[in-house]
Amino acid sequence: MIAITFALPTESSGVRRLLVRNAQDAPNSGMLNGRPVQIFHTGVGERVSTPRIEKFLERRGLSYLISAGFAGALDPELRVGDVVMGSNFSSASLVRAANFGSQASIRVGKLISSSQIVESCDARAQLARSDGAIAVDMETEGIARACAQADLPMLALRAISDTADAPFPAPARVLFDIEKQRTVALRLVLHLIREPAAIRRLLRFRRQIDLARQALTTAISNAVASIPKDAASQRAGSM
Repeated sequence: MIAITFALPTESSGVRRLLVRNAQDAPNSGMLNGRPVQIFHTGVGERVSTPRIEKFLERRGLSYLISAGFAGALDPELRVGDVVMGSNFSSASLVRAANFGSQASIRVGKLISSSQIVESCDARAQLARSDGAIAVDMETEGIARACAQADLPMLALRAISDTADAPFPAPARVLFDIEKQRTVALRLVLHLIREPAAIRRLLRFRRQIDLARQALTTAISNAVASIPKDAASQRAGSM
């Protein structure tokens, strides 16, 4: 069984549509390119995702895990829809085995996980300078640590949803409340009333999310199809 984790269902919807399921399959499970797959949603941020993934990994029979989702670009050259394979969190055996075919927008580089949403261009530039990372998310580090403790190989794949020079169309707390693990509708509506110009930016951001999801779905499908069963032989973080 291959585990594929996402923070939220909006990230996993493309992969879930590809699953071939039967009546006996558990929720969010099925066959992907002939391989048994279990999708698991961790929630946003390490405080929520780490205890959830640790409990999830108590189950037996997993061959490897793909930590997937969206990320913000730190490298100015990364564009929306590029997919980053996190070299510092991925098992070397899985990196070598993964074949993404004709998908040209795959970048191998360092990922960093932040405890909070990194909103400003200046903050992203500082992260890039200080850590040498090319993209930032909020869950991969905790998931990689849990996989290492469970001796489970891991592949980190993150699709870029927002760029280094244009992070978000609205304040982060308007887009997503980490404590509540959801968007607060009233907060969003009030923001749009105060700043109607944000509507156009939000619509553009929605298109970016769609593009990132499509690229991520393709990358995951290609990875699952190409990684042989015996490739999962090294621990996470062994690059």
